[in-house]
Amino acid sequence: MADGMIYGGTSGARTPSDGGTFSVLPDQKADGYYVSLGYRPISTVELDVRYDKLNSATDKNGTGGANAERVFETTTLGAQYFFNKKTSLKANYEIRSVDAPNSNDTVNDILDSIDNRISVQLTAVF
Repeated sequence: MADGMIYGGTSGARTPSDGGTFSVLPDQKADGYYVSLGYRPISTVELDVRYDKLNSATDKNGTGGANAERVFETTTLGAQYFFNKKTSLKANYEIRSVDAPNSNDTVNDILDSIDNRISVQLTAVF
């Protein structure tokens, strides 16, 4: 469990260069967990799955009150291909959701706009 300052993004989803200010919740709490599994059907291929959940700003008496609470959930499906001991290719698909259980529909509409994500990475050690 985290106890202390929680970063809550910027005001109005703007960047500081656009006049947005940082939303900092100095006396909030957070908790979360993750589960990660990997399986190698053959020596050069690894299949991965991960689930994580973060409950942010959970203290109803902290800065922002109950309206500040956010629940982040991500399920990641991934695969890795190992060319050799020093080179690998990784691909991930993240299914992401964010909810503000005590906020209004406008806040949740903004959070619903967060899309899933695909990433690809080539790693070479030399």
